[in-house]
Amino acid sequence: MSAINNLQLKQIKDITSLNDVDYLINMKLNKEYTLHVYEKKKQIYFIDLSDSTKVDDEYLYNYTILNGDEFFDALKDIIQ
Repeated sequence: MSAINNLQLKQIKDITSLNDVDYLINMKLNKEYTLHVYEKKKQIYFIDLSDSTKVDDEYLYNYTILNGDEFFDALKDIIQ
């Protein structure tokens, strides 16, 4: 979790194909989210699944990861 807390993100408008996703993470907090993580492009997309009938900009958050080394190392450790 500290790797997620330390992420520095910059919001972007770019959309990347779901076929290129490296990691898919489902999370439930106060809402349900899916995180699409693209290691090569250093991007992460948060999709708010709390209302699955709506898929528009209001529910899709796209970011470039500015400092992802610790985050990607943590993901690789979890997968192994």
